[in-house]
Amino acid sequence: MKLRFQATLDIEEYRKRGVMRSDDLVILKNEPADRERIQKELYKIAAKNDMEREAGRDLVKIDVVMDIAYRKRSPEANRLMWMLYTIIAEKLSRENGTRDRITPEELYEQDMADWAPRHEIFCKKDSVQFFKMVLEQEKGHVHSITEKADLCRIEVWQTSSYWNSFQMSEHIDRLLNTLEQMGVIRENNGDLDKIMRDVEEWRTEGGGDDGTGNDQEA
Repeated sequence: MKLRFQATLDIEEYRKRGVMRSDDLVILKNEPADRERIQKELYKIAAKNDMEREAGRDLVKIDVVMDIAYRKRSPEANRLMWMLYTIIAEKLSRENGTRDRITPEELYEQDMADWAPRHEIFCKKDSVQFFKMVLEQEKGHVHSITEKADLCRIEVWQTSSYWNSFQMSEHIDRLLNTLEQMGVIRENNGDLDKIMRDVEEWRTEGGGDDGTGNDQEA
């Protein structure tokens, strides 16, 4: 028998215990509703095993699976992402000259084309508007809809507005790597220094850790 429940990494517990994160140390916090559900299931299993033991039969074995539920990306992470895009765009525009200015939105759109996870949904034609509405509310940006016979194929791009904190942290790392490759991080840049401090503060507060959780999107 398998039990599955969601949990988040408890960053506050890391701080209280003064420990460093490692692969073999994970402090999890699950929701009260999950704890109650798991407790009820365990009581049922314990009662069944009492009966199986009395009858001389094999006991029920439990396989517990914990899924980490990452938090949605924060407005602070979104702000940091756009500030990094602005610096990259300004650097590229200076190199290309004033006639070929590059905007942060153009860089973002290209990155989403390169990095946004893609999903396919198939539905009947008369349901396509319903699915489009639900998908854009919960899952991602509807990039295209193609029709064939009485079916529609919906291609969904999970752009940054739909990312969790882990996905956003990975993307900010990509932007920082881009700045490093461009040599911008080595420049005397007060704005970037401030952003780098903000990024470190954001990570320290758990916004960009590798186990947790009015947005702008181009």
